[in-house]
Amino acid sequence: MSPTRDRFPSFPVLAPYPVHGIANPGLVPAAPVRPGAALSPPTGSNPAGAAAPPPAPSAPPPEEAHDDEDDDGGGAVAALPSAPPLPADPPTQAAAPSASGGAVPRAHFFLFFDGASKGNPGPSGAGAYLLETESQEIRWRQSCGLPNGTNNEAEYHGLLIGLEQAVTMPHVTRLTVIGDSELVIKQMLGVYRVRASTLVGLHARAKDLCNRLRARRCRLSFRHIDRCLNALADSLANDGVQW
Repeated sequence: MSPTRDRFPSFPVLAPYPVHGIANPGLVPAAPVRPGAALSPPTGSNPAGAAAPPPAPSAPPPEEAHDDEDDDGGGAVAALPSAPPLPADPPTQAAAPSASGGAVPRAHFFLFFDGASKGNPGPSGAGAYLLETESQEIRWRQSCGLPNGTNNEAEYHGLLIGLEQAVTMPHVTRLTVIGDSELVIKQMLGVYRVRASTLVGLHARAKDLCNRLRARRCRLSFRHIDRCLNALADSLANDGVQW
């Protein structure tokens, strides 16, 4: 097991969240008013040649309106040169209430997970780690060996060990779950149905852990990334394979 406070050598930079609202390039400045000139009331039509102002943008949806913020990984993950800077959120001064009634500092974490199966089905392993965005440090990581199983089962086990660890950390008040398994990510978002009988119980367990995090007002989102951007979690998963 490696130390828990490691510097993270490289990581994927997620595309920025969409900004609600639109610009208003169609408005033109008003002509200067001559001293003493009478001001006429505005009419219902636009001046000749002036662009009509765009319609007012609709109110943005609530931040937590959809399950897990419905982040299905549609935002591209940019591949940057080695050791790019981590996009840390601005420090948050507010503190979340703890179970004992005190306050704990808020923190945003990335949970990276992966699974590996040699033979599919065959000997399997799972790995996950938690990266704190502000300090850019890995606070926890783990590998585990699994019985013979499929790659999708191993991916779910990687997700589960990461969620179980996050539940034990009360200062995790925002969690972005990141993996290279499109199946797992979209099943967690409800985009894909869980059809395989071997995944039903694993999916239900993962959803239960997510609900426990939400119960303490932890914000959850899910992102799908390419395998090449998930190298450390992949290495942890392969380390767990028992030959």
